[in-house]
Amino acid sequence: MAKENPWFKFEPAEWMFGRIQRQTPELKGVFIDLICKYWHRECEMSVLDAELDFGKENIDVLFSKGIIHNNNDESYISISFLDEQMDGIKKTSEKNSKSGKASAAKRKSLAKQKATTVEPPLNDPLTDKKREDKKIKEKIIPTQEEFVSYAMEKGENLDKQKVILKYESWVENGWKDGNDNEIKNWKSKVLSLLTYDTLKIKLGFGEKPPQTDKLTTSFRSNDT
Repeated sequence: MAKENPWFKFEPAEWMFGRIQRQTPELKGVFIDLICKYWHRECEMSVLDAELDFGKENIDVLFSKGIIHNNNDESYISISFLDEQMDGIKKTSEKNSKSGKASAAKRKSLAKQKATTVEPPLNDPLTDKKREDKKIKEKIIPTQEEFVSYAMEKGENLDKQKVILKYESWVENGWKDGNDNEIKNWKSKVLSLLTYDTLKIKLGFGEKPPQTDKLTTSFRSNDT
């Protein structure tokens, strides 16, 4: 106990104005020695040991003046201000012990789970595919029905099957166009492609325009 709790709280006011001040200097010295030894023994000292160490007469006076008391077991002494401190220390120790055991059990459980968890190998095609699918889902991607309905509503004389094929090609490409550019606003993208007849052809919308138009030839050579 001396190493674990080498000190205890000592209030000068209690010493200066308590009952001990009415006693002789010799008895005060006995009391100081007594409380030190009492603390060192974890607040467990028999009346007999106290009498042997500090004299029966001195212990009797301390009892009679109410400076020390009998414990529940009358064969042991009790010093109230030290008993209160020791009770607090023991409760804190028990609480810390329970917390430590709970923490150790949790660490052991986590270590066991980690040991039994099989990490997927790097560059695993299936894992990479799942990640890519997740990224695609996180983007704002319409359903095929929504995409086709919007395009057919905004365009004229469109080939529905070609619209579906264009939608599928964007999805398969990670919701990117033919130039590998990410499609952030699909409605704006569709409208921009519907602006010119040449872009309708590239998206798969409408009839193929005459090849004599240079603008048409230019847009037909680059997928959008």
